[in-house]
Amino acid sequence: MGALNALGPIRDRTRLIIGDALNICTQNWNNAVTGDSILMSFDPVAHDAVGMGLYTDARAATGDNSAAATKKVAAWLEYAASLGLGEHKPDAIHKVEVKLT
Repeated sequence: MGALNALGPIRDRTRLIIGDALNICTQNWNNAVTGDSILMSFDPVAHDAVGMGLYTDARAATGDNSAAATKKVAAWLEYAASLGLGEHKPDAIHKVEVKLT
């Protein structure tokens, strides 16, 4: 996915990435955990890194282990960051949370 997003026609036109974590599938579509987040970012790598954090939190909440998925995704995020697509390290991501009640 990193190499695809690094192609000029995609990289030069991507402005805002939007995704939701309203239902987080921890194992399969029949095993969704209700989430409460909508993600928006100008940085596709940071967007995916934050989404991965929500996924691992959801797996931990159900007592599941997310180590294998985390390891695989970490490699993808690192590769995408090496292509200059964005930032994957949590301490470099400026995260703003807005709670609607």
